[in-house]
Amino acid sequence: MRIYESLYIFSRYKQDIRYLMEQIMDFGYNRKGQNDWTPKETSHYQTLYNTILMNICSYLDEYNKKILVNTELDFHERIKTIRKIAKPALKRLDEWGDLRSYRNQMVAHNFRIDGNDFSFKKLGKYKAPRTYLDIVILRKHLMMVHGIISAEFGNELQNVNSFLNNFPVQEQQIDYSNIENGLHSVLTEINNLCEENSKPYRLTEALFMVL
Repeated sequence: MRIYESLYIFSRYKQDIRYLMEQIMDFGYNRKGQNDWTPKETSHYQTLYNTILMNICSYLDEYNKKILVNTELDFHERIKTIRKIAKPALKRLDEWGDLRSYRNQMVAHNFRIDGNDFSFKKLGKYKAPRTYLDIVILRKHLMMVHGIISAEFGNELQNVNSFLNNFPVQEQQIDYSNIENGLHSVLTEINNLCEENSKPYRLTEALFMVL
């Protein structure tokens, strides 16, 4: 049943968001002061933060756009009812009016606005979560929505894993036996092109050959 697809999507994103939030706490990023960050820590935290925002947007896409359209008619009344019940939490989520724009322009699509303007021109202007506390509050409201879904579809959730087992995993057919020769060949070609174009630089082979 297609209801299982949506229930899996909700549960998967709920789980992943939880683990990402736990990583923020495990590394102590939620307690750091403004001047306490190393570049590596900043990059790690930004990755966790951005992934949480992307997952929340994906969760809301399924909730707002897909579940009622894709799910069997037998479930439509129950879906409409949970939307009525969860509406106060959803209204709070919708207050972040630029959440999707931030996701698209600052996270997912190479820092471009509609493929053109550099998105840093809008930095600080997005109505989207900016601090750890913002993320916490955003997640709290999302989990209110998820709590209603889980309560309404508790019986169906028990069958999701069995449903997933119907999808066989196709193993990747990748030949790694000549990987070093392949790397060496590409590096040689690049360095030859540097020479042909009268450039003083070359790529150092040793940096790329350690796997």
